[in-house]
Amino acid sequence: MAALTLALLALAAQSPAAADDGPDFALEVRPLLARRCFACHGNDEETREAGLRLDLREEAMRDRDGFAALVPGDPEGAELWARVTDEFDPMPPEHAGAPLDAEELSILRRWIESGAEYAPHWAFVAPERPDPPLEGTGEGHPIDAFLRAALLERGLDLSEPANDHALLRRLSLDLTGLAPTPEEARDYAASTDPAKFEKAVERLLGSDAYSERWAAVWLDLARYADSAGHGSDPLRTIWRYRDWVIEAFDRNLPFDEFTVQQLAGDLVPDASTDTRLATAFHRNTMTNTEGGTDDEEFRVLAVKDRVNTTMEVWMGLTAGCAECHSHKYDPISQVEYYELFDLFNQTADTDRNDDRPRLSTPTRMQRAEHERLTAELANVRARLDRPLDTDEETWAELEAGLRASAASSAWRSDVLVDVVAPEEDLPRRLGDDSVLITGSPA
Repeated sequence: MAALTLALLALAAQSPAAADDGPDFALEVRPLLARRCFACHGNDEETREAGLRLDLREEAMRDRDGFAALVPGDPEGAELWARVTDEFDPMPPEHAGAPLDAEELSILRRWIESGAEYAPHWAFVAPERPDPPLEGTGEGHPIDAFLRAALLERGLDLSEPANDHALLRRLSLDLTGLAPTPEEARDYAASTDPAKFEKAVERLLGSDAYSERWAAVWLDLARYADSAGHGSDPLRTIWRYRDWVIEAFDRNLPFDEFTVQQLAGDLVPDASTDTRLATAFHRNTMTNTEGGTDDEEFRVLAVKDRVNTTMEVWMGLTAGCAECHSHKYDPISQVEYYELFDLFNQTADTDRNDDRPRLSTPTRMQRAEHERLTAELANVRARLDRPLDTDEETWAELEAGLRASAASSAWRSDVLVDVVAPEEDLPRRLGDDSVLITGSPA
């Protein structure tokens, strides 16, 4: 959050300087060219007219039979300016929209006069940490220095600090999405500890509510849902992925591991149930179980969804446009899109209504209970393998012990896997009602 604030403040601080040097390419010029020119003169080779590209500076400045679309510093010598201001046949052509208005012409002319410089999209520029202002900004957090400097330019100053109740409420809502309890608010206000704010932050960061609140942000990006989408929108069981994300936030899983496990957790060395569970990121695609649908059609749609979502979430690019044509804005060709498609076109799911293939993913509590029961069963089998007296009293004691062990088990009926051997491995002397330690598949 702090990094984002610094980036926005730095951008705002640069705006006046950029205006002195001409219009900002990213904020004013590129959107103008994209809106008015790139449809015919962009990177899509299928729709490009006259072999002219205006999305690349070197192409726009290339000599074309004695003329160049762009001549930095010389609007009158630029073919682009001549064509957009042609009184009889202005660009863009009539079928592509109205001629440029006065504001658009002003932006274009000032840009050429200032040198017609291009700039990469901000997503492809490595962020730099700016030095905080020093004069007249006082003490406090570096972000406060940027805020105070911007306010001072406008004759304003920071608001008075919030009181303890308001501050704790804001902090709690930001970190957990929940208001503090009355007891927490009273204790915070009554405390004289100079580090009480920092301690409140640590307490909230360590709470379950923090992991749940911020995991929800990622789950939105991962298009998580408890139903399959489309018209019938049937329910599906995928909540274990939701819990995996919450647990990842709770244990502060490093972002690189968070990424690798979701994209390829089944391929990492020593892949485990947890790392495989993470790949349910790819299973959040919609499925269509309505009658008459074609499984292969919707399987392909699911693969495309994985391409599009992965690129949006991790690369910040709208790759989906290149499904039909080379992207007009982001640097992705149609060929590259289907190269990405090929990477994801290795899945076994085929839009079935049973969500196959499925993976049993018992929780940590269930696994611990599984291990306990497995050890207990091994102990029982060891006792059965020993020579026993054949009198009825010995068998009765054994049966009573097994019944008591089963009755005390906390094993739940919604366990995802069978955790013991089949019933036939148990002694025949025990009745069916004694076999209480076998989990029921979901």
